[in-house]
Amino acid sequence: MQNELQHFGVLGMKWGVRRYQNPDGTLSEAGRSRYSRGFDKDIKSFKPFVKTGIRTKSGKQVLTGKEVQTQIKNLEKLKKDLIAKLEAKGVRREKVNKIRKEMSFMDKVIYNKATAKYAEGLIRNRGIDKTTAMNAAKGKAWVNTALSVGTVGLYLPFALIDQYKTTKI
Repeated sequence: MQNELQHFGVLGMKWGVRRYQNPDGTLSEAGRSRYSRGFDKDIKSFKPFVKTGIRTKSGKQVLTGKEVQTQIKNLEKLKKDLIAKLEAKGVRREKVNKIRKEMSFMDKVIYNKATAKYAEGLIRNRGIDKTTAMNAAKGKAWVNTALSVGTVGLYLPFALIDQYKTTKI
């Protein structure tokens, strides 16, 4: 008996091709239906109770018909907001992918891939414009460099002293 789990993806899957997004980052029709599936299920379960309201087995009224209608409207609004948020994130992702390609040679030498990724994260998650995000990422890179150089500068004399002591004896 083998204890293995193998997964080779979905039949016909291609590298770098997203199933639920268009090339510009917006959701495809399949993506909209996939991400709204849970909301549609809840809305469908509320529909029969719009006229009568919801009652317990003992007959006590829990929600009136109007309250059920407001619940349905709230669910539809949440669904719409979620889809808009997902589409906006996908569009920002497309803008972000161009940052590393547009970096100058000197930027690539001075700042590493992590700096570009940090800037991409700022754009994608916070919605900051590209120049502000790159400046923030470069500033953070300088601080990190200064901290690491400072730490080595503090450590180095003690390391040399320890080495001197061990070689002397």
